[in-house]
Amino acid sequence: MRPTSALLAVGIVPAAFALPVVTPPAPSAHAVEPKVVELALDGVDPKAASALGGVTRLSAGAVRPAVLTPPVRTARFDLVSVSWEKGSEGAGTAITVRVREHGRWSAWEALERSDDGPDAGTPDAAAQSRTASAMLLVDGADGVQVRVDAVGGKAPQDVKAELIDGGRSAADGRRPVRPAAVANAAVAAPAIVTRAQWGADESLRGRTPNYTGTPKIGFVHHTASTNSYSAETAAAQVRAIYAYHTKVNKWSDIGYNFLVDKFGTVYEGRAGGIDRAVLGAHTGGFNSDSFGVSALGNYDTTDAPGPMVESISQVLAWKLASAYRDPNASVTVTSAGGGTSRYRSGERATVPVVAGHRDVGATACPGRYLYDDLPAIRSRVTELMGPSFFDPVTSPAAVNAVATGTAPDGTTLFTAPAGNVTLTARSSEPQLWKMTVTNSAGTVVRGQSGHTTGQLPGISATWNRTVNGQPAPAGLYTLRLTGTTEGGAPVAPYVSTFNVKASAQAPVVAPPKPVVKDPPIMAKVYTDAGDTTYNGRKFSTSCEDFGALHRCSTYVTATYYAQGKGKVLKKYGKVFSGWGYTSPATANWDTSPYATPGEKVIGGKKWKVTCTADSGPRRCRSDVLTKVLTPVKGKGGRVTYKAVEVWKLNRYVRLTVVR
Repeated sequence: MRPTSALLAVGIVPAAFALPVVTPPAPSAHAVEPKVVELALDGVDPKAASALGGVTRLSAGAVRPAVLTPPVRTARFDLVSVSWEKGSEGAGTAITVRVREHGRWSAWEALERSDDGPDAGTPDAAAQSRTASAMLLVDGADGVQVRVDAVGGKAPQDVKAELIDGGRSAADGRRPVRPAAVANAAVAAPAIVTRAQWGADESLRGRTPNYTGTPKIGFVHHTASTNSYSAETAAAQVRAIYAYHTKVNKWSDIGYNFLVDKFGTVYEGRAGGIDRAVLGAHTGGFNSDSFGVSALGNYDTTDAPGPMVESISQVLAWKLASAYRDPNASVTVTSAGGGTSRYRSGERATVPVVAGHRDVGATACPGRYLYDDLPAIRSRVTELMGPSFFDPVTSPAAVNAVATGTAPDGTTLFTAPAGNVTLTARSSEPQLWKMTVTNSAGTVVRGQSGHTTGQLPGISATWNRTVNGQPAPAGLYTLRLTGTTEGGAPVAPYVSTFNVKASAQAPVVAPPKPVVKDPPIMAKVYTDAGDTTYNGRKFSTSCEDFGALHRCSTYVTATYYAQGKGKVLKKYGKVFSGWGYTSPATANWDTSPYATPGEKVIGGKKWKVTCTADSGPRRCRSDVLTKVLTPVKGKGGRVTYKAVEVWKLNRYVRLTVVR
């Protein structure tokens, strides 16, 4: 390259006057809105047909195209798919496309029917109003030509090509961040590019996430598309897939739970929490109790790169370890139907715990090369998981206690009926194991130990529901299974709970009137109607009764900031502060996320719940992580405003004794 005069000028600056090196700030991640362009397709372009010779030989015989477009120049796009009116196509419909990429037209590529999909009967399945082909990811194409052949059948109606531009962001290609440790996780989560980091436009999502049971299977997929993307353009491909699934297929979100590019970067897929069992739309018929990891690229034509295979293994190891699943085992599950499932709804299928999409679907996914890697992936997952417990079950998980008398303070005493609690599991290798049961005060009330061998890997430990020889009183008990290998290596522990529930219908022996202590003023502010001054602020609460439930809404008079037209306004007045509930402490409240302690995600927002007790009569405060405008003083006393995340009280639950 011939240097320009500007480059030459920089080259002769003396060393004594060398310019300082300034590192620009890293670009911040932000939502990027994908662009979707629809092209209506109809008829056969004569010039294009002449170029094809008019008639093409396919395996079904000589056919003329039902639809053939001319080569069309377009704005840049990252993904192309073709859709048509549902049910209008014949059995032999064939879709082929070619694209103009980097100034050259590609060969014709066949687009099969989309092989990913939701389970039959789910909201995602009901929302899909058109039939769509599989997507073809490209590396920034700017032209397309589409051909539709109705081989031995009728041509589809209302055919459209969808061109999706995933957009670009200066933050694309940034290194992922390792998530915070998850409680009881035996394997650390891999570094993951979150939805916010890859620029997910959350306005595309239509419904709140749905959740399923503890994962039994990890399905491996591929996107069956270009392998020529770069580290900087991979995020745009993820955004394009997101738009294809939501705007073309009309699903609530991207179908996969995780995606992995050829450089080994892991991307968060469907929203709802990477550490939670989010119901996806990746393996029609088998999305329940599973998760899907999709490799960006076509691995029916080439080997999956080593960094990609390693990252897929890390995701599988992390998710399967937290579910205590054996990566070398198989599990029998029932098909829900949908997608390209080879099993009708209600049919049983035995599936590997680490499976390829083709194990249950009529598809080549995840490609022959990546499918051939699955045995090696299972071995690597086993190595990452280390010594483990598999398929642990505590049975039963709860019993209703029987009232046996009254305590000195007048409250009813409940004790568990006779019977055993059994904890069963399987060891990955010979181990010395120990099971302990502790009550809510942390006191060990039962201990049992044993060992497993290669021939006898099963574990069975029992507790007869007694404490100091007496039936266990009502409360929550923790069962903990720990172990060490014969070589002394620790085994990741398994923790479960057993709940002795105080039954509201149990007979009470001569019960005196319960003594109810007066709640603190904080509880009264949110659960008693009227005006109150608390901590120097004025609160106004109004309440309604719905049967046994007493519900209140509370407003506080305070200064706050709101976004006006082009500026931030400082206001003073009544602002909604939160809801208050008063109710008898029935067993139903033990399943309410607002009445059980801990940090959690509810409705896509982070909540922190603190309670005076884990169950029974208690008071629980629920704070939600909320963005509020806050004034910030800068240089010269200039005030600016920024959105700051703060924990704000939103619900106060006051559960009383059952009268």
